[in-house]
Amino acid sequence: MVNISDIKEKARLLNLQNIANGIIDITNYSEGNLKFLNEIFEQELSIRKNNKIIRFLKASEIPKINFIFNELPKVLIWQIERLLEFDFIENSENLFLIGKCNTGKTSLAAYIGRKAIEKGYKGVYIKTDELLSNNKKTQILNDMDLIIIDDIMYMPLTDEQLQFFYRKLIFLNESRSIIFITNRELSEWIEVSSDKHLMQTMLSRLLLNSQTLRLGD
Repeated sequence: MVNISDIKEKARLLNLQNIANGIIDITNYSEGNLKFLNEIFEQELSIRKNNKIIRFLKASEIPKINFIFNELPKVLIWQIERLLEFDFIENSENLFLIGKCNTGKTSLAAYIGRKAIEKGYKGVYIKTDELLSNNKKTQILNDMDLIIIDDIMYMPLTDEQLQFFYRKLIFLNESRSIIFITNRELSEWIEVSSDKHLMQTMLSRLLLNSQTLRLGD
């Protein structure tokens, strides 16, 4: 038997308030009509959900590159599978992807980002130089659940850039997850910084609630 409450909930999600609130009475409809109505609502919700994912994926600017799982160590596959449960986003944890060039860091981050958006989270991909330029794209970061920052510390930061990074990242770190893609070990971030204290402070706060994956070891 079709559940009237389920139909009303679908009507509410579709913003059909007269049905949702019982102003249009569907309780006396035949079983066949209610089943048909329920199926139509389900199809409409599915189409809207898919269209929303397509919009979010396009807006995220996440690279359309495939991550290759072949020949990965079992422990790394296990870590990735756990990440795809998205507890790290729910808990506002950060993720550091560390490895040399061409080890799949960006493609893995893109894979996680796309899966997160398909799950209903808001995500965005941004390169370090875009973040430093503080352009229009950076204005949407506050609304994201997941931010992917690529090429971080590819080149050493100036004191001014580091101060900007510190203020921006510490603020963003408060209530969302950030994936940092870097080809430098975190100890090197401190070594190449002229203001080692500020860099250490920033790293300590970003690492406080984080996970680290190393690719290509």
